[in-house]
Amino acid sequence: MRILFVDDHHLVRDALTWFLCKSDESIDVVGAGNVAEALGRADAEFDLVLLDYKMPGLSGLPAIQAIQEGFPEAPIIVLSGAVTHAEACQALDAGVAGVISKDVAGDQLWDAIRSHMNGVSSISPSIGEAAAPGSPALPVALSKRELQVANLLVAGHPNKTIANMLGIAEITVRLNLRQIYRKLGARSRTDAVRMMMQRST
Repeated sequence: MRILFVDDHHLVRDALTWFLCKSDESIDVVGAGNVAEALGRADAEFDLVLLDYKMPGLSGLPAIQAIQEGFPEAPIIVLSGAVTHAEACQALDAGVAGVISKDVAGDQLWDAIRSHMNGVSSISPSIGEAAAPGSPALPVALSKRELQVANLLVAGHPNKTIANMLGIAEITVRLNLRQIYRKLGARSRTDAVRMMMQRST
């Protein structure tokens, strides 16, 4: 797996590169200090882009759009220490695969990256909790169990964790998610999370 990590802090880049390579020897991390430097590597292929949301120069949504244009085949995960709920919604709406706060533990970050590579979008729990202190304010009728699953979905938990927290089978979680997607008209997990976060503002 080749990862392009765009962050203006050398120490953060070095620490995360060391951690990811230690977690999986097959990972190759290429660092860039800003979007312009990252785009200078647009001739290379990457499986994933980790992008700091706030950096000197091009930042925020314009940075996301530039990276999407430069690396159209690579999914983007926003990794930031200061992303707000509103900014997370905007990033999801712009098409990023996930939004992760830098306050997560290393193993949680690695789990989120692996989950994404398996087709499961990732939302940092701290961001999700801010977005959903109670039940999502949805204009559709969800059952009590569906609301519980929806809250944990927004908080960024994978299906297995949701099942353990609610004391139900993982297949039951998947069935509830299918119903939630249908009621929301969501096309994917990321789409459902984005819709619920926007409606809880």
